Amino acid sequence: MKTMAKHTDFFDEKGHLSHEARAMLAEQMMGKEHEQQIPEAVNIHLGKCRDCESAVFDLYSDISTESDVMFSIGLPPKHIRSRYLRAEKFINIMKYTSVAAIIILMVMLGRWLFFAPPNIDAIFHANFSPYQNLITSKGDGDNTLSKAMLFYDVKDYDSAIILFKTVLLTNSHSAAANFYLGNAFLAVDEADSAVIYFNKAIVESNRFADAAQWYLALAYLKNKELANAELLLKAIIAKDNFWSAKAETLLGEIR
Repeated sequence: MKTMAKHTDFFDEKGHLSHEARAMLAEQMMGKEHEQQIPEAVNIHLGKCRDCESAVFDLYSDISTESDVMFSIGLPPKHIRSRYLRAEKFINIMKYTSVAAIIILMVMLGRWLFFAPPNIDAIFHANFSPYQNLITSKGDGDNTLSKAMLFYDVKDYDSAIILFKTVLLTNSHSAAANFYLGNAFLAVDEADSAVIYFNKAIVESNRFADAAQWYLALAYLKNKELANAELLLKAIIAKDNFWSAKAETLLGEIR
């Protein structure tokens, strides 16, 4: 059974830590565990004596940098290769650098997700689909408006636009022609023209007025006129109609 060394073995005649004590403390800082326990008195003295503290840290520094260090403290000789130490330091540096890089990346990603502006084009396409044909039935193609709607139904918007304009040449107050013409223009990404005809549809009709407001808001969105889009969406929400819930969701997406 091993016996505990006397406290006096750890101090020299001047009351400072002995070479043995300094060496054990330095090795302990490097992670080495000794069978011989370091007395509490040594730790207390180390906390009070600046000279001993400096001596221990100097010795620790020497151990970490010299190619070979041997201790004559009654323990087996210990060889510390500088190449191994450099590799260990490099691994530690890379480990902490990698952790720091990951943290920075996460912070940057979080800031980008939080502060990134909304993708307006994606939001527009997710919310826009041309309004359904509510004014003609199959086989009803005897007039220009009906023919325009047939082209509209098959998504031939360019032909539909020509015929809607023809209708408006003789009847500029046609709410249906103005409303569906606005939809056709929005379908071909001509939001400026769509804004004009949706505004006319709102003035000319009670039937299409609410729907025209929704599509006008989408036209403003497509044009990146977010202030106008927000004002109109708030007005739609206040009406509490069929389009209000959609308007509230869209408003949240673009803010």
